[in-house]
Amino acid sequence: MKIGIEVSTLANKTTGTNRYLSCLLEQIGQTGNEIISLSPGDDKLFGLPAGKKGSSLKKHLYRNFLLTNELVASGADCAVFPDYFMPPEYRRPSAIVIHDLSFISHPQFYSQKFVKYYNYRIKQTLKQNPVVIAVSEHTRRNIIKFLGVRKENILIVQGYSKIIDAVNTTTVKNERPYLLYVGHIEPRKNINFMIEGFLKWRQESSKDYKLKIVGSLWINSPEIKKMLQKYSNHPDIEFTGYVDEKSLSHTFSNAAGFVHTSFEEGFGFPVLEAMEHGLPVLCSKGIATEEISSPVSITIDPGSIASYTEGLDKLSEVSVSYKKLKYDIKYSPELMRHQLDILLNRLDCRINRIFESNIPKAKSKTEALEKTFIYSSLFNTGIRKENLYKQIFDINLEKEELQKYINLLTLQDIIKQDNDLIYLNKENAGFYKKSNKKINKAKLVNILNFLNRLPFVSSIAFSGGTTHYGLENHDDVDLFIITKPYALYLVYIIIHIYSIITNSRKELCVNYLVDEYDLRINHSFDFYTAHQIISLTAYKNYRMLNKFWKENEWVRNIYPNFTISNDFPEQTSSFYRFLEPVNKLLLIFYRRMYKNKLQLSALTNSVLLTEHTIKLHTKDNRHKIIKEFENAWRDYSEKNRVMQLPGEKKILKIAL
Repeated sequence: MKIGIEVSTLANKTTGTNRYLSCLLEQIGQTGNEIISLSPGDDKLFGLPAGKKGSSLKKHLYRNFLLTNELVASGADCAVFPDYFMPPEYRRPSAIVIHDLSFISHPQFYSQKFVKYYNYRIKQTLKQNPVVIAVSEHTRRNIIKFLGVRKENILIVQGYSKIIDAVNTTTVKNERPYLLYVGHIEPRKNINFMIEGFLKWRQESSKDYKLKIVGSLWINSPEIKKMLQKYSNHPDIEFTGYVDEKSLSHTFSNAAGFVHTSFEEGFGFPVLEAMEHGLPVLCSKGIATEEISSPVSITIDPGSIASYTEGLDKLSEVSVSYKKLKYDIKYSPELMRHQLDILLNRLDCRINRIFESNIPKAKSKTEALEKTFIYSSLFNTGIRKENLYKQIFDINLEKEELQKYINLLTLQDIIKQDNDLIYLNKENAGFYKKSNKKINKAKLVNILNFLNRLPFVSSIAFSGGTTHYGLENHDDVDLFIITKPYALYLVYIIIHIYSIITNSRKELCVNYLVDEYDLRINHSFDFYTAHQIISLTAYKNYRMLNKFWKENEWVRNIYPNFTISNDFPEQTSSFYRFLEPVNKLLLIFYRRMYKNKLQLSALTNSVLLTEHTIKLHTKDNRHKIIKEFENAWRDYSEKNRVMQLPGEKKILKIAL
């Protein structure tokens, strides 16, 4: 793969973010994939001067307005954005790294503009459906809590301490012993608390330590200004400012212990480096620094002076008792590379439109059939015999074999047959219930007559509940429509107006439309979406529906028996291009109309309005069904024993 990575952070002084990026580049480089590094460089850009002056604004403008074009021009198959956000218009497979969410969990430490901007940009970025990378378990929990991203959609890729020089173990004789803090100087780091608690402890304990604070000023708030004025010349407090890597290694080596009382951390490289230098570590409870250093660190409540001074007592005892500690550190290039393998596999799946699932693939033909029947039972219906073959999960099965397996599963009382329907035995499944919903026949006839006369429509297919329950056994008509190029919103507004005039909005459910210009589904490559696609039943123009299936052949990774005919219509001419301005105006209109629903569905993609796609699943059951299927399959697997069938390996599921 060619992987585009935005690397402008490397131009800054060494911090946790660019240290992580250095590790990321190094380890991706070990995988054999090609890295395309992108940054605004040091040239004049947008009329801004070269060099440091205007660099922050330059980086912002570059990321939002130029980066997408550079990525496309570079030929990158995918991109990794290591600093929270991605360009608004980038549509290729991508991943974003979220280091921490302190701007949400502790907004009081930042300006209102900063908090609003970061909240807005992170939510906009998530709408683009990137792979989300967390740098720790703590950060993943916060992403779930504050952003509502599902756990299985968040990968953990942890860094390690990339020290340029070998650890310097030389000590300086006659130097006054000191406790060390390394990190930015900003309100979130709780440095004023750290200093005041240290001075109180020093006075009470009569320990002859000083506190050395290494790091550059990050946020010059009134609180930080006051602290610097008060303690800059204090004999027991030393502010060194930023130091280079070689000097930092020396500073770590000569410290007696390490203190870190931050309110919030996403990872905490300085804590990891202190451990690599064998220092006893004191850090805050409940954040990533505890996760990194547990169980050997001394943890304290960052809001309690008493907890802090008690921790300093313990730290002092350890620093006197041992010269250097030996930690069993799990963070390494090998761990990061293993975690990156999972990330790169997921990006590769998206590039090649391969399905990724949290449910293991079926190991046998009987298991594939059981899985198929369990899934159908979630919709309160069985499977028609004529549709069963194409809906079998995971495994290729000869048509001649199918009846044999149906008979065997029926004999085992695993499945039940009811006329032309087959379903999982309700005693095994527990959720089969035939639907009694029906649509008014007069309205059904009127709707179908209207659909036949609909202009600019290439193909119409029944979908959703209409497919599952049958046209006359459901209370509405679920439709999937393919329109002529650039006629998408014109067709939709005609249907919209018709449904209002005829009072048939509840019965006429047009929940998915695409136009011929782009027939690919570019999101939600899961079994739910695949099942919806293969279950479409043509009402008008089967050949165009074939073309749609061909463009979405990824569904065969999930349903390998689904066959696609090569009977396609001729290529549509460019005649309909004249409709493009109307299409764009109506797109703006509907985006405003569905603004709230678009925002609510940002993380689920249940409502999408693009130039060539309309998806209006305002009551989207995708996540609900996926979760129910995971639970149903797990429960069924635990309670049932699959018998050995001819030609298959023996698979036993022991009853609990």
